[in-house]
Amino acid sequence: MLGVTACSKESGRQAFLAASVDVFIEKPLDPKYMVPILKELDEW
Repeated sequence: MLGVTACSKESGRQAFLAASVDVFIEKPLDPKYMVPILKELDEW
């Protein structure tokens, strides 16, 4: 599961991890970071 948020606080990150998110990234979304993550998740 991929979590995306505009919140950069540690509490936001912890909330995603508590929800069993596999990958956590912050906005703004940059294709150079998104493409490798999505490819990796597609292989799971």
